[in-house]
Amino acid sequence: MNWREFPFLTIFLVFGLGILAAEHGSGWIPPSGWVLPLLAGAAGLAAWAGFQNLLTGMRFFLVWCWAAFFCWAYGRRQSVEEGPPGHSSGSIWSSFMGRCWWRKQRPGRTWRVFARVLTAGPAPGTQYEASGSVLLYLKPEGHALPSGGDILAVAGRLGRIPENANPEAFNYAAYLRRQGIHYQAFIPDSGWAALPEERVGGWTAVLYSGREFCLKRLRNALPDLQRWRAIGAALILANRE
Repeated sequence: MNWREFPFLTIFLVFGLGILAAEHGSGWIPPSGWVLPLLAGAAGLAAWAGFQNLLTGMRFFLVWCWAAFFCWAYGRRQSVEEGPPGHSSGSIWSSFMGRCWWRKQRPGRTWRVFARVLTAGPAPGTQYEASGSVLLYLKPEGHALPSGGDILAVAGRLGRIPENANPEAFNYAAYLRRQGIHYQAFIPDSGWAALPEERVGGWTAVLYSGREFCLKRLRNALPDLQRWRAIGAALILANRE
């Protein structure tokens, strides 16, 4: 195979589809779910090309595997970056990004919530925990905060946010400690907060605890809650487990 026969168009097409899938795919579809179809296509393409030329088939198979791995890695979006806005310099954050959607009853109102699970701690003397923490960042799409009566869609499940006389803050500590989870946080408008994880096991424990909290919260909406500004790493990380 010379350079004119190399499947550049196929590579760019697969990479492009992988990027679109990672960016716009539904939150409940795990990124690894895109790998299996690509590998299946790779096997079929290799089998077809193998009838023409065994070496060509092997090359096509490697190209598709490479593209599938790229799409999976892009979907996970593991990144190393500086700390959150307003954070002191000198820290490196290695993180996995998660997302979910605030679905408003009125069209066009969506909240995207990003979470970062820290595997490398911040600079000494800061207010953030050094390990096992989760940072949440709320980016509005529209002009209103989530409020009472809004619909919350997470991982394919729906939950309605009840009304609350104190919408400015909500302390999760009492409820979470009954579940064996020990973190609390308050997130102001479009702000950051840290949720220290005190259980042994690192960020995997946060993911597991988050999923459990997510499912229980959506099934049993507590009465005294209006705004989930501190939506709890749970509701986002359940999408990335």
